[in-house]
Amino acid sequence: MKLSMVSSCFYKPFRENGMTMIDVIKVAKEIFDIDMVEMVHWMTYANTNPENVNTRENMDNIKEALNKYGVAVLNMCIDVGNISQLDKGKRREDIEKIKEWIDWAAYLGSRAARPHAGFQPEGMLDLNITVDSFKELCDYAGEKGLNVLMENFDGVASDPDNMIEIFERVNRPNFKIIADFDNFPAEIRYQGLDKIFDLDIHSVHVKTFEFDEQGEQIKYDFSKCIEIVKKHNYRGYMSVEYEGQGNSIEGIKKTIALLKKYM
Repeated sequence: MKLSMVSSCFYKPFRENGMTMIDVIKVAKEIFDIDMVEMVHWMTYANTNPENVNTRENMDNIKEALNKYGVAVLNMCIDVGNISQLDKGKRREDIEKIKEWIDWAAYLGSRAARPHAGFQPEGMLDLNITVDSFKELCDYAGEKGLNVLMENFDGVASDPDNMIEIFERVNRPNFKIIADFDNFPAEIRYQGLDKIFDLDIHSVHVKTFEFDEQGEQIKYDFSKCIEIVKKHNYRGYMSVEYEGQGNSIEGIKKTIALLKKYM
């Protein structure tokens, strides 16, 4: 089993205790012996100060930490803009901002970048916009050797059938999928996961929240999600993404224990 860790495991320490991405890299290696991380873009800010975003010095420090601890970047999650919005001018601005973050992902040696698939007004669905945006981003990232990822994460990507259509129509070799255990609506969680696992899966977000006394994940059936992973013979990275209210380190430990139990 190949393990990775998503930096959003430490959302609260970032917001409340001044944690930095360098701390995440150190924890991944020294506490969990994990040598692959997925970074959420805003967590590359030094001390979460937006004034420090995109500074070469800040990124150099992160790159130095990656080299020091022997950790690599599996993916950068870019939660900027709306590539599906109807306003062409605003969409252009957002795509250009995402390209800037793709540049930084490449600078850090990331294998991939995951923009948000975006939102459209309720009752309207024009996937032509989303497809065209992803094509442009794939072509741009491809020049830098990166994959572009689509995650089942709100908006147009909250429907597995939308994801399948977008994936097939983008039709780029560097366009791949993140499958998140929690992000589909509860009523289609397992069916949705089963559908998108037929696509080209780059990584799986093993999202957990709270645990019962037996160490089982409470919000959904963890074992059922693992059954889907096994059914499709997936052998790639399982990225731990603990987002509960408890201690982050303990939450990650419990998530890894569940993975070892069921994988």
